Amino acid sequence: MKSKREQLAELLKLRLMQVRYCEPSYAQQRMWYMDQLQPGNPAYNVPIALRLKGTVDQSVLQRSLNSVIKRHEILRTTFPVNDGTVRQKISPFAEVSLPIIDLRGRHELTRENEMRRIMNDEAQRSFDLSNGPLLAAVLVRLRDDDHVFVLVLHHIICDGWSLEVLVKDFAAYYEAHACEKPAVLPPMTIQYADFTIWQRNWLSGERLQRHLEFWRRQLQGLSVLQVPTDYPRPAIATNRGDREHFRLSADLSQRLRELSRQHRVTLFMTLLAAFQWLLARYSGQEDVGVGTFIANRNRMETEGLIGFFVNQLVLRTDVGGDPSFSELLLRARHTVLDAYEHQDLPFEKLVEELAPERNLRDMPFFRIQMVLQNTPAASINVPGLELSHMEPDRRVSKLDLSLFMHEKGDLLTGTMEYNTDIFRSSSVCRLLGHFETLLEEVSRHPEQPLSSLSWAMVSEAEDLQAAFSNSLEALEI
Repeated sequence: MKSKREQLAELLKLRLMQVRYCEPSYAQQRMWYMDQLQPGNPAYNVPIALRLKGTVDQSVLQRSLNSVIKRHEILRTTFPVNDGTVRQKISPFAEVSLPIIDLRGRHELTRENEMRRIMNDEAQRSFDLSNGPLLAAVLVRLRDDDHVFVLVLHHIICDGWSLEVLVKDFAAYYEAHACEKPAVLPPMTIQYADFTIWQRNWLSGERLQRHLEFWRRQLQGLSVLQVPTDYPRPAIATNRGDREHFRLSADLSQRLRELSRQHRVTLFMTLLAAFQWLLARYSGQEDVGVGTFIANRNRMETEGLIGFFVNQLVLRTDVGGDPSFSELLLRARHTVLDAYEHQDLPFEKLVEELAPERNLRDMPFFRIQMVLQNTPAASINVPGLELSHMEPDRRVSKLDLSLFMHEKGDLLTGTMEYNTDIFRSSSVCRLLGHFETLLEEVSRHPEQPLSSLSWAMVSEAEDLQAAFSNSLEALEI
């Protein structure tokens, strides 16, 4: 007769061997729908590249990658459709091979250019959500002591936070396998699929209705911003894009932090208020809605999971009435705090309930988003290796405009991702110049009416809006 421990071990083994099916999370459901509109769209890839300086044991590298895949079920998940319904399908662990591209025989400049081409091509690969795999990896060998490890995942199985988890787990496994010892990692008490089941059970009944009622009131009558574009909007969004980078001075960065402290708002609220007011000047609309996203990991159990948790929020602020910037900060504070209080409602559930018109060129409710990223990248320590992050050159844009602000030490830096089908680089640079000018002025004169600031900037933005309105009438849009 088998003991209870032996019976439990057999049940656990059986669970690991069997294919598991369950509903997708709301976030995954949203991503799956986006893929149905444009199958294999690389705009929803999440690439990461690590430069490895030092002696790399390729077999240890491959074992480490497989250990991470074995640890996290989500990395073995696909999304087939059964009886008209999409499901998460979690397959048993099976080892994957790590392709190696050896460039050591090339000229140094050729090596670097070819490495970047490979890295960029990998970031643009297409994934089949039904059959997978939804993860791809390659190791590029530049010299005996210089490698680039490229990993690309589809967004439906990961988010930005997940990359930090993945890299930390990978580094722990590499160190352990190199020394032939167990990895020092906490046990996996739950998997992403467990979170999915919990989320759908938890978000129901009165709790669901309370969140829905808030967002119904908040978004009622909201019009999408009509910011002037350089080219007519295509019928189907291609997600072709580019980026412009900028940096605020240390003095301005400090003044913005001090302004936020004095008005008891976060730095994000301060930047949001300025950005929304600028968009109002460009669009001629005083009711301004922009998107943002949050990590949505407000429970300790989810912190060490790889998966798609991030949620999108719509931040709607009335900037009318010629307020001072101090007054506008109070409005932004109210907007953000209310949205955070109701952040547990998944964006896709909101779209499902409110049923806005959906098409192939627009995100529901907003075309522009702003995000402040102030979480420092995890430090990576692997004995004998120097690891550093590399950024693939991704020429994609999920929305018309996405403003990403970053805190890097004492400085604030920014990146504007823009859709090249509708914007020229020069127009985006002009908008960013206006944004920086506005931040300079409101940081020095927060009590003055906003209409009294930067008259040249305001006039130019309004001239652009007038020209845009005339072009719309000419095109009968």
